[in-house]
Amino acid sequence: MGGKINMRSMALKINVSKNDQTALNNLLVESGYKPQKRKFHCTLGFVDKKIPEEELTSFGDIMVRKMQKEVSRTKLLYEVDATQFLFGHIIAFTPSIATADILNEMHGWLSG
Repeated sequence: MGGKINMRSMALKINVSKNDQTALNNLLVESGYKPQKRKFHCTLGFVDKKIPEEELTSFGDIMVRKMQKEVSRTKLLYEVDATQFLFGHIIAFTPSIATADILNEMHGWLSG
């Protein structure tokens, strides 16, 4: 019998600037918690499909190229309309109507 194949999913994330890292850590301290050392980020979504580890690099390279082309075409700017606390463990930024329209167009491209 063959060996176990390691499979992984992928997350799509936006890194947060150094100033934002500091501001978020300050919020943790103001809330009575210790600042964290690892970086904050915004998760855009997940590729839930489990991908064999040996294919991750080629898959990631293809996704980055295709997504960069789409981001360059749309010049995506995420305007936040509001923040929400969801499911007891997620803080979400709700997009403005204009941003939601651009995201819906982009989601159509990604799923089409």
